Amino acid sequence: MKYQTTETDKKKVKSLVSEAAVKTAAALIIYNIFTYIFSQLFILLFFFAANGYFPSDYSERASAAKLINGSTALLMLFQSAVTLCSALTLAASARAVYKIKISDIFSKTERPLAKALTYYPIAGAVNFSFTLLAVLISSFFMSFGVGLKTADFSLDVLDVKTSAAMFAYVCIVAPLCEEFVYRGLVIRLLAPFGEGAAVFVSALTFGMMHANIPQFICAFGVGLVLGYVTVKYRTVVLSVIIHSLNNFLPFLQSVINSWEDAPGAVIIIFNIFPIIITVLGLLAAALRYKKHFYRFERRTSAVSSAEKLGLIVFNPVMLMYFAVLIYETAASVVI
Repeated sequence: MKYQTTETDKKKVKSLVSEAAVKTAAALIIYNIFTYIFSQLFILLFFFAANGYFPSDYSERASAAKLINGSTALLMLFQSAVTLCSALTLAASARAVYKIKISDIFSKTERPLAKALTYYPIAGAVNFSFTLLAVLISSFFMSFGVGLKTADFSLDVLDVKTSAAMFAYVCIVAPLCEEFVYRGLVIRLLAPFGEGAAVFVSALTFGMMHANIPQFICAFGVGLVLGYVTVKYRTVVLSVIIHSLNNFLPFLQSVINSWEDAPGAVIIIFNIFPIIITVLGLLAAALRYKKHFYRFERRTSAVSSAEKLGLIVFNPVMLMYFAVLIYETAASVVI
């Protein structure tokens, strides 16, 4: 029987989708605000710990920020504290306003590590492929004298303290908090109006959050895989594990690059590892496609999936959020 729609049905659905878009954009904007507040707070606390008094002007705050950025260990501890506090505050806000519990987002699943290891090669293959694309795009811009900045994962000192601080942030805190925000909240708020749209928007916002073009490309690609796994298993536990494993490569690269007397065999193995992961990822995708491929739910609705995606992406509040991220990304372009 063909589903009969009316203008009233369409208006109601569009209203609900727009409301979900506003909630999602508001949560992301609030997360950015919390991040800014906590970053300023920890800069003040760092300055006080070093000098015994709080900074009286901007130049003193700037000097504290420069000291933090000048030490990899301090920077990683600083980012860990800011990210963790921001995510926890957002979680409390989401619980109070949206009635979303952390336990619902991090719901249990059977054999999470085994499942994550199954999809990690696929995420790795996507990451490697999109990294190549990012390199090509960066080279294209460079031919016109335009540089594209990206994240700096270099270690200023190769020691246990610095390595541990970077590992804690890159492989534990960042994956845990970012998956809660971009796969947990975003997908949970938008999935009722289309799982495909929810995955796309979560990947888009996750990529733009990095505020530079090369990382946006890679994060968007990996975000699609992480979103797919999240909607399939209805939990972010797997995406956290995959995200952590995916981030382990740049961490390991930082350690090897800072290792002056690194054996040639280690460098060779590290260089061919992404290629091995890519091959395994393609094989895993091919083997799982027919038997285990999860198709996004298609619900009968008065509004098409494309219209819903448009209502989300082009929602005025969402556009405000995108505008801020685009402004931050523009600062990474060096002319």
